[in-house]
Amino acid sequence: MGKQGSTKFYHLFDNLVKKINWLLKMIIILLLIIMTVTVLLQVFFRFVIKNSLPWSEELARYIMIWLVMLSAGLAFDQNSHIGVDFIVDYITNPGFKKVVKLFSYFLIGLFCVFIISWGYRLADSVSVQKSPAMRISMFWPYLSIPVGGIIFMVQTIKLSLSTLLGEEGGES
Repeated sequence: MGKQGSTKFYHLFDNLVKKINWLLKMIIILLLIIMTVTVLLQVFFRFVIKNSLPWSEELARYIMIWLVMLSAGLAFDQNSHIGVDFIVDYITNPGFKKVVKLFSYFLIGLFCVFIISWGYRLADSVSVQKSPAMRISMFWPYLSIPVGGIIFMVQTIKLSLSTLLGEEGGES
């Protein structure tokens, strides 16, 4: 595949990632709304009605876990994670700087493979357990780990392609 084909593939992939990111943002907004309403209901029931809801804390906790895992990939794509880049800042050779960035993306990709693989195994191993209050399979809260890993991997591939092809941006 030539430079033009690679660039075309990158732009198609970038457009797909932008659509995925938009969908993720909508899901995150919905989850934030549900979590806020759940916590407000819990406060109302506990302090006004004097009878707390047994499931609200558990639901809020599981939504928070999903929010963190879904948001991590978006934050990575938008370069919002804390990073140690003082070494890269001192590199003056643009070619070597690119190699260092690609190597870091490679390491992140390996970590994502680990998270996806072991996260799914963990979710599968706890699938027979039920949550104490809501009585749902613990597979669903733990599934956030491999899903978050997949999202992070997609963002890593996009940023790797962007760096490799010298495309500007990185934010979707």
